[in-house]
Amino acid sequence: MLAVPLETDTQLIGVLSLYGRTHPKPFDASDLETVRSLARQAAVGVENVLLHQEAQRLSITDGLTSLWNYRFLNMRLAQEVERAIRFNRSLSLLVLDIDHFKQINDRFGHQRGDTILAELANRVVTETRAQVDTVARYGGEEFVLLLPETPLDGGRVVAEKIRASIADKPFGAEGDAISVTVSIGVACFPQHGSTAQTLLRAGDQALYEAKGRGRNLVVSADELDRAAPSSPVADDSEHP
Repeated sequence: MLAVPLETDTQLIGVLSLYGRTHPKPFDASDLETVRSLARQAAVGVENVLLHQEAQRLSITDGLTSLWNYRFLNMRLAQEVERAIRFNRSLSLLVLDIDHFKQINDRFGHQRGDTILAELANRVVTETRAQVDTVARYGGEEFVLLLPETPLDGGRVVAEKIRASIADKPFGAEGDAISVTVSIGVACFPQHGSTAQTLLRAGDQALYEAKGRGRNLVVSADELDRAAPSSPVADDSEHP
């Protein structure tokens, strides 16, 4: 056997191993140098591929929460709506916003606000299906969830579980914890929107209805038809 490292100036990527040979003579120093030369070239090529993949990942990932970002959300929402149309399936969309987040930043500082955003993102992800649902940071303290093949009732159940998981447990260490609540709007394809834009708009309108009713609440878009038009709610958001 002959084995050489695949390494660059900055990292060890792996090992290139050769087993056996057709010639009865064993590997010698000349063979080793040839394989080393090939390994150096291969390592550079592999590193370039990894760097490209990482750049692509960072371009669609939110740096603070490690969730998908607004750019990726737009792409995935269009894909999920198209898939729902093709297979005649339901698609629930949740729009979530932290209540009075500006007050949290003003009182405790932006660094503490950032830790709350990151912890909240983790709690939301734990209530969703890995490799199925999409959780994205929509901007500031707003998040959007896409729940494929999920009817409105199922979307409301997930939204309520998320709302409760955030409200029931303060954020931070004991003795320095902060109580946080969220408002969530729920919309479902196709009854609340037949396109990505109209579905997202319906979820956003349901969110503002939840805020208008006192916050720490889940409201679905079908409730808007039964509710009197609510006056605009003062924006308590603070976008970075």
